Amino acid sequence: DHPLWLSLDRCLIMVAMKIIPQDQLEAIQSSWAVVDGVLVWARNAGGGKKLGDPVGFSSRKNGHRNVFLWRSGKLYGYVYARIVWFLHHGAMPDGEIDHINCNPLDDRVENLRVVTREQNMWNTEKSRTGELKRGYWQDSRTGKYHVQVQCNGKVHGLYGIATEDDARIARGKLASQLHGEYT
Repeated sequence: DHPLWLSLDRCLIMVAMKIIPQDQLEAIQSSWAVVDGVLVWARNAGGGKKLGDPVGFSSRKNGHRNVFLWRSGKLYGYVYARIVWFLHHGAMPDGEIDHINCNPLDDRVENLRVVTREQNMWNTEKSRTGELKRGYWQDSRTGKYHVQVQCNGKVHGLYGIATEDDARIARGKLASQLHGEYT
């Protein structure tokens, strides 16, 4: 028994952001399959979709993809990587799905892992503003560089570093020390 199954009249699986009813999960399993990280049709479907054809998707601004399935006259949307995980493992993930190599288009199962929200934020190449994530800056008063890395809600810093290269290296070492495999 998977710990996320709830004993209700209609079994549901808890997902990080929404609950997907069992009948939708069964529809997904009967409609789609995964081949090398690509969702393909597991059956012939309407609109000329044939067995083995790639499933269409829409891309979000952050590069992640959504897939959609018509069922009983309604269109249901799902996060592509979560469906790949589900079809491979047979259960929805109980956390967020992280792309280990930071490429949201690389949905090979070996590139996906279940993480907490914080771990997912550690493994990113860009800041919230879309700029490359640096984690260090130069103090205009002293000319020295400062490094900061956040872990478990606490900010860890190194201060007074002489060069930008040294600050970049120090930031990488501190992040690896604090975040381990999620850096």
